[in-house]
Amino acid sequence: MDQTLQKTIKNAVGAFTLVLLLVGVFMVIKIADGFNVIDENSYNTITVEGDHEVFAAPDIATISFGARSEEKELTDAQANVEKTISAAITAIKTLGVDEKDIKTTYYNSFPVYKYNDKCTDYGCQSGERVLTGYEVSQNVSITIRDLDKVSGVLAAAGNAGASDMNGPSFDIENRDELMQEARKEAIKEAKEKAKVLANELDVNLGKIVSYYDGGNGYPMPYMAKGGDMDASYAREEAQTAPAFDPTIPEGQNRIYSSVSIVYKIR
Repeated sequence: MDQTLQKTIKNAVGAFTLVLLLVGVFMVIKIADGFNVIDENSYNTITVEGDHEVFAAPDIATISFGARSEEKELTDAQANVEKTISAAITAIKTLGVDEKDIKTTYYNSFPVYKYNDKCTDYGCQSGERVLTGYEVSQNVSITIRDLDKVSGVLAAAGNAGASDMNGPSFDIENRDELMQEARKEAIKEAKEKAKVLANELDVNLGKIVSYYDGGNGYPMPYMAKGGDMDASYAREEAQTAPAFDPTIPEGQNRIYSSVSIVYKIR
């Protein structure tokens, strides 16, 4: 066998051996990947949660009420609404509610139409649209800082002929401080859980890689009876009914914080 043929065979064997080696490496990688082998440079994590709640008596209340009127003339409807709202606000101010805590949240006026449909034995056809009048409505929000006056404000608004009453909704004006307190305790609880879990798993806690903050509690509003009365009907009721001073329990507000912390472990 000449030297050229020997060299050719030798090169072919070397190339085949190299191919087998590459195939072997590829298979090892695939098998390792199938068994989720973790690179030493990667890391695992644990997630812990903590929560805490704080209860506190509310110190402010919010109510809203409104008036609405439908008349043939726009100015008449506006005047009716103005009369009711002004009477309610005047009565509420006499209870010591500051003007800065009284604000209009909604005012709307729109035309009212009817359609003179033409009907026969074979059905009806839409007729001419005719303007019949205007409807005007206004809503006002009241913030009450003396909770002893809540029932009085409700009575004053109702006796003035206001309708669409909602509230009171009790809240805490300085809610942020209580929320910070609840969050601080929730984080403390999560960290303690992380230490216990790391000890049980025989791992060391590393840096925090993720943090989630959520959770809060809000009071439910008290719905005043008769909240959907028409303004004209409400005025009639106010003229004939005795003054009504409802009993409004305040209860306590719940401030809740929930956190989730993800730690790197090693």
